[in-house]
Amino acid sequence: MYEWRWWRRLVVAGWMLAALVLVRSYAGNLMSVLAVRHVRQPYQSLRDVLDDPAITMIWQTNTSNVQYFRSVESGIYREVREAEKAGRIKFHTLSDFYHVINTLVRPGHHVLIDVEIVNNMMIAYDVTFRGRCDFYTSREKFLPLALSMIGQKDSPLVPAISKRVMSLTEAGLYLTWLQSMVPNSTYCAQSPTRITVSTTLAVTNLWGLLVVLAGCHAVGLLVLLAETTLEIGMRHSSSSILPLLLPLLFVSFVSVCGVTLSFVSPGNNCKYQLTRQ
Repeated sequence: MYEWRWWRRLVVAGWMLAALVLVRSYAGNLMSVLAVRHVRQPYQSLRDVLDDPAITMIWQTNTSNVQYFRSVESGIYREVREAEKAGRIKFHTLSDFYHVINTLVRPGHHVLIDVEIVNNMMIAYDVTFRGRCDFYTSREKFLPLALSMIGQKDSPLVPAISKRVMSLTEAGLYLTWLQSMVPNSTYCAQSPTRITVSTTLAVTNLWGLLVVLAGCHAVGLLVLLAETTLEIGMRHSSSSILPLLLPLLFVSFVSVCGVTLSFVSPGNNCKYQLTRQ
């Protein structure tokens, strides 16, 4: 009988140790997943946009780029032309862009396709007004646009001007002037894909967790009642360890439910959606 008591204590100790390790690991994983959110940036190329039928493209009205994709007969820009025929392209003037990114792009079902300078200006204005990066630009660059000055043919001024313009560009003065004219133009150039979030608690975003908690406690109560019933029937059986394991299972249910409530609640209503551009 003495050896049997020690064996039961060993089972209890082993079970409690295993439950402690599992609960701690579960809590740590929840904390790492909920405290750090992954920000999706799904549209990094024109192909990504074309492959998503739920996305509508926004182009500037009557530009050389629009004229180009309407005239090509093959390649990816022919697919853009077909997307226009399917009603997946909207055209807006440059003066409407800031209103467009707030009403159409921000909800996530439109993307704005235009010159990189224009996109950076729109993002910079939004950052200046809101103080955060709600938009991003794609990594892929396409349809390069050459800016130039026009001079008289065979004029000796053209080579001299071209040399100086090239020198200014290579020295980075053009980008420096652009950044000084448009504050925050590079603030969102390297937007993080992982962020730390926090939010306040409210009953409206805790009802699901309370349901889970109540369900777990209900299961634990059923286990406790089953253990009590079996204990009455097996009181004279010293070889069964079921009456020992059932209360431990009850404690495990309660512990896991408590950890779930403690660690899921703070991040339950956290939302950070990086809208598309």
